[in-house]
Amino acid sequence: MKRTSLIEQPGIIERIEGHDAWVVPQTTSGCGQCVSKSSCGTSVIAGFLARRRRSIRVANTAHWAVGDPVTLQISEQAFMKGVGIGYGVPLIAMLTGSFVLQQVAQWIGYSMGDGPAMAGALAGLVGGLLWVRHHASTTDVTAVVAQTVVRLN
Repeated sequence: MKRTSLIEQPGIIERIEGHDAWVVPQTTSGCGQCVSKSSCGTSVIAGFLARRRRSIRVANTAHWAVGDPVTLQISEQAFMKGVGIGYGVPLIAMLTGSFVLQQVAQWIGYSMGDGPAMAGALAGLVGGLLWVRHHASTTDVTAVVAQTVVRLN
């Protein structure tokens, strides 16, 4: 039997709506005890992300109350799929756009150096990011939420 690795993140129940609980993940820096955290990139990124707090909706099967500390768990496979879509699609679209526009420019005899490749890369990146945004807003996340386990701390 294959064992699935889980990624855990502490959180706090923010609000209850019907049979759902909204959990705010608690972001922490990976090196919070480090002496040089004032100049560390990790703590800067963690501070930036802490300002953009997002709630995650989960089924309130244990009848939690607002303010309860919980631990979110999600399978590593589901997490990696999300990372692959979020980063991979824009990257592939950027590279494809660069290649295609450069080839079109060569085919029509346009010789302005790397301009077409850069324009194609930008167009591909923007298109890829828009696709990811659309995909995230229209995809039913029930499968991911169903894999999300919440336990009381």
